[in-house]
Amino acid sequence: MFDFNDFLSANSHNSHMLAKYLATLPSKQSITIEGMVETDGDVVFVKETDKLLLHELLWSQQESIKNDLFRVNRKLGKRLYEPLATLLAQLGQPDSRLLRRRGLERTLTRLDAVSSPLEEYLVTTGTDIDQEQLDELKKLKIFYRDGKSKSGNPVCYYVARKFKPDFEHQNELLLYHILSILKSLIRRPWELIIDLTELRRENAPKVEYLSRLLRIIPLSKAENLAALYVYNCNTWARKYFRHCDRLLSKAKGNKKVMFLDSLQKLHEFIDPSDLRLPTSTASYEETTRVFTLASKLSSRSVPTTIKVCSQSFQMIVNEKVRVLGQSVSIVDSYHISELEEATVQDGNTLSLKTTDGMPTMKFTSPDAGELLGALNHSYSRWLLSQTGKTAARKTIRPGDVPGTLLNMALLNLGSPDPSLRLAAYNLLCTLTTHFQLQIERELTEAQGVCIPGNNTIFIKTISSLLATNEPHLTLEFLEESITGFQSSDGSLKSLCLEFIAPWLPSLARFISKEQPDDQRAGKVKRILEKLILLTVDEKESHMYPSIQAHVWGTIGQVPELLDPLLIIFLKTSAGGGLGSDKVDVIADTTVSLATSNKQLVSSKVVKKLLKLIGRTWNSPTRFLEQHILWEEAAILVRFLLMLSFNDRLDVVHNLPHLFHVVTLLSCIGPVFVRASVHGLVCNVIHSLCTRAGELQLTESTVRALKVKLSMLSQPKFHLWFGISKVKSSAAAAFQPSYDDRTVRAVRSPPRDESEGVVLQHIESISSFLYETVQLCVHDMVECSWIVQWRQLVDRAMYHNNPPLQPRALVTYGVLAEQEDGETVLRLLTTLVESMVRFDDEVVLVKAVLMCLTHVVVVLPKDSHYTPILFWVAVCCLQLGEEGVFAASLALMEATVQTMDANGAFDKQTVESCLMGARQLYEWSFSQLDRTTGISFTTSFDYALASLLMKGLFHQSPLTATRTVNVLRLMVSISGKSYRQKKDDVIAENLPYFALLFPKCDQSRFLLSCVPGSKVQTGRNRTSRNYSNCTIPIFVTAGTPDDEVERSHLPLLVNKKVATDQTSQFLLLFLLVQLLLHTANDKEVEHLLYALADAAKLLNAAFLSTFSLFVSKMEDILQHTQSPALLRAVQEMLEAGSAGSAEMSDKQPSLNATLYLNEIGFSGLIQFRPTFDSDSRSDLTVQLIRRLIARVVSVNRLPGDDESVSTLSQGTSLDVPSVDNSRLEVQTTLSPLLGDLRSAVSLGDVSIPNELMVSLPARTASRSLLEESSVQWQTNGDIRTRSASEINLT
Repeated sequence: MFDFNDFLSANSHNSHMLAKYLATLPSKQSITIEGMVETDGDVVFVKETDKLLLHELLWSQQESIKNDLFRVNRKLGKRLYEPLATLLAQLGQPDSRLLRRRGLERTLTRLDAVSSPLEEYLVTTGTDIDQEQLDELKKLKIFYRDGKSKSGNPVCYYVARKFKPDFEHQNELLLYHILSILKSLIRRPWELIIDLTELRRENAPKVEYLSRLLRIIPLSKAENLAALYVYNCNTWARKYFRHCDRLLSKAKGNKKVMFLDSLQKLHEFIDPSDLRLPTSTASYEETTRVFTLASKLSSRSVPTTIKVCSQSFQMIVNEKVRVLGQSVSIVDSYHISELEEATVQDGNTLSLKTTDGMPTMKFTSPDAGELLGALNHSYSRWLLSQTGKTAARKTIRPGDVPGTLLNMALLNLGSPDPSLRLAAYNLLCTLTTHFQLQIERELTEAQGVCIPGNNTIFIKTISSLLATNEPHLTLEFLEESITGFQSSDGSLKSLCLEFIAPWLPSLARFISKEQPDDQRAGKVKRILEKLILLTVDEKESHMYPSIQAHVWGTIGQVPELLDPLLIIFLKTSAGGGLGSDKVDVIADTTVSLATSNKQLVSSKVVKKLLKLIGRTWNSPTRFLEQHILWEEAAILVRFLLMLSFNDRLDVVHNLPHLFHVVTLLSCIGPVFVRASVHGLVCNVIHSLCTRAGELQLTESTVRALKVKLSMLSQPKFHLWFGISKVKSSAAAAFQPSYDDRTVRAVRSPPRDESEGVVLQHIESISSFLYETVQLCVHDMVECSWIVQWRQLVDRAMYHNNPPLQPRALVTYGVLAEQEDGETVLRLLTTLVESMVRFDDEVVLVKAVLMCLTHVVVVLPKDSHYTPILFWVAVCCLQLGEEGVFAASLALMEATVQTMDANGAFDKQTVESCLMGARQLYEWSFSQLDRTTGISFTTSFDYALASLLMKGLFHQSPLTATRTVNVLRLMVSISGKSYRQKKDDVIAENLPYFALLFPKCDQSRFLLSCVPGSKVQTGRNRTSRNYSNCTIPIFVTAGTPDDEVERSHLPLLVNKKVATDQTSQFLLLFLLVQLLLHTANDKEVEHLLYALADAAKLLNAAFLSTFSLFVSKMEDILQHTQSPALLRAVQEMLEAGSAGSAEMSDKQPSLNATLYLNEIGFSGLIQFRPTFDSDSRSDLTVQLIRRLIARVVSVNRLPGDDESVSTLSQGTSLDVPSVDNSRLEVQTTLSPLLGDLRSAVSLGDVSIPNELMVSLPARTASRSLLEESSVQWQTNGDIRTRSASEINLT
């Protein structure tokens, strides 16, 4: 091209002028052409056709013009669009007749279609599309739009497996169909789902058409495509994407492209009700069996999960691969009809050959046999569903001829047609002669023989002889007979059952252990599967009872068939789903099996269920309902329920196993499963009553059993079993709701109760069952039911299985008898292991404590583990966890009661006895005490009371009541060694009295009997003796009786009991914390009177703690309307004022915060009545875990010389006082007394004039309280600090 450079340079000016001339409109002076209109400036062409075209184009596209103008600049667009809209409104709609007359429709279509390549393609290709072929393609629903996503965007679906091009033009049809749907969506957000399930090579579109699609709608310009979901990417799809790598380069790493392999993940973006995937795709989520231990053999072993569904199977590679720059799980899905061959080699190698052209796939799995059985079962189900096709596809092999013809002859012998009966008889004779069947003497071929229609006995006799003499024909004959039964009418079906029955026992010879034959055993399983499906299909027909009696009653007499039959039962039931009619039919069938051999059938079912439960230990889940084996276990529970009536479960031999199952599976699963467990217990006890003679039970025992049977219908038992909301447990067990039927797909466990509450129910159920067993064992000779039950529980309680291990532990505690230290150590070891992940194992911690509560009662009297368990309970109380607190409290109560019953506190004080047990671990306990802010070495009783105080505020009324019981127990045993009366008030039980004081009338009565606390009464007033001073308590003349009693409150604070400074401070802090967190007015009133006593008798302690409850006082004065409370506040404030005046010239008061820190009770200041995770630190959990582990290690090695660091027990510390300092509280009391004056002015409370002091009028109590100051005088210097600055917290 260099040769043209000189030419262009020489003519560049001329070329520029030519272009300028062509681009410039002629001036009006040069207009000479007819048809052009002259204007002031330029001229334009205005032909009539142009007017029509422009009018039609603007009219049809005015909405698009408006959107485009407004998108750029709304204000400017509005200004430009309004004149156009006005003009079009004036012109009106274009006349279509003029367009047709002038032949302008096609021209207009092309002008309208030039806006994008998409519209251009549709215009140019639409004329060549055959509409009938396009309609057929639409019916296939390869690509369609339906539903919306959670974002509100329309969703399109592309189902790849449905595209099977028979000719080249179908690719073009599909492309046109896709683009015609996208035309209406491309200008707004939309989403696309590409379903690659069962994609094969022939389903993939040609690359050239994909290239054309991406040219028309490039990925880089598809801004409105909000999301692209690729569902179930398989091996063929991965190869296709790799082949189109360059075309799809824009999709790599694109966040809009998401690969999904489950419907649950898809539901995160599209609501299930709006999802419109094909049913065949969704059916893969209804998995019958899942095999997770398989590995695919290729160049290396690849872990693979294989799912077998009712009519399909999936192979999911566990290792993710890279597809379009993302990590993707490969999911190969196959319909069961694509399975060409499946065999097992070497016991654990499965070979699969499919029809998609892939090479034979090999997998290794320990469950290869079960996997093969599941695939064969699914294939058999599919064959049976192909009505009219099975016979056409069946290939008759030479070995099948005798069985096929024999079934044909016997079946047609029952025909109503005499000629057909004769022909069938002669066929039977021919078969006998040709195949040398050993019934020749019974048959003779002849013409003209008259065979009656009622020849059932003859047919049955012949069939029985053949079954006995020719058992090798069993498999082929039964397969053909089942097929004949399905295609026969009612009368022939009955005949078919009659001649099938004699052959069924012969199935056992093909699965005998002496002559194992995998192929023939597989045929036996297929026959049994067909019989099961036949039974399910006939459930609603009149043949159902006959099938149960002739088929399953006969099979039940063959023990060798029971094991494979139960496996098939479970697989078939799981295929139908928990709660389905199929499960109930198979459960009925199990009853038919047990009719002939109940002991064998029942033991097989029970052992199968226990084995299944044991397998859950291998891969435990948090909830049993989430486990893959849950459905099979629930199905077996349904089997047990059906067998349990009329003692088909053989209660004599299986009672321990049944009760073990009940304790493990109660309150689990949907309502009908819970009701099934409840019904199982009812039926078992009913069987005990009806078999009383066989068990040699006395009349009194039978009456007691009947009482227990009637108790099971009470509401509390329904609550224990988790069926409190049902009216009838029997109806709930046999009528599962819709939600119960769908629980398998949902796999989300229902949780109406907390796990901790369920443990309490299990404890109650176990106790009830244990009492039932004891009733029977008392009358029976050499009965080992309890021993067997304990052995079963013992094997389950130490396996890591979150849903079942806590239940086993609780049950073991109920069954505990004469336990030793080894059991305690094993339980403590489990407790240590559960604290490694405390937040996840709270239920297990509670279960161990509940078990120890029962075990401690049956330990030997001289066991040194009993006091150790007290400290274990104390440690768990310090965790501050709500559920664990209740269990720890129960363990503490049981431990103290046991020690008291054993005489441990007769000669030793409670403190010396229990503190001595922790000497060896003192160093660890001291660490824990410092962390939690209490000190047992400073004061055992106040430390324990500080822990128990939290139980008074527990949300559960039962726990709060138990806390009161423990406090009463500590009161009663604290003075035993001093030879005091049971309820005498002494220094050791004073902290427990303090906690009981506001709640229990009995404790206040006992306190009134303490020397120095006598109450004197007068006509208009009562006075209390405060040892050194007397403070009058005034009572108005019209006071009701209950208020008079409160004015006679006993003296809790007594220097003769609380003798030292430490106990006085701790007592005051207990009362203050109770006051701050108590909401009951009566209790608050009692506490205020007690604090009034403290203001007079324990001045220093009171003044140090007063600022803690100032806000409580203000709240009472501002909000209460109770005269009694106001009177209590009055007395407390007056006593405080008097006490502060007496202290003005005495010793200075202490800093309460520093003092409690020094004596180790900082936690008492920071007391919180709530139970939450914030109140528990990880350090506390770790310290407790190490401490208990230390206890286990020391007691397991009694001769261990390992030194244990201990901390010496210290006494209460004397905190040095500040010289020449005093606390003036009158300025703080003044506004509160002002509040009281305001209340009195309302007439609610009357105060005698002689006690009314001159106080400044109260203007705003809260502001006065906040601004009130505390004066400290130190060496003559006065500093003023606000009340907020000395807040102890």
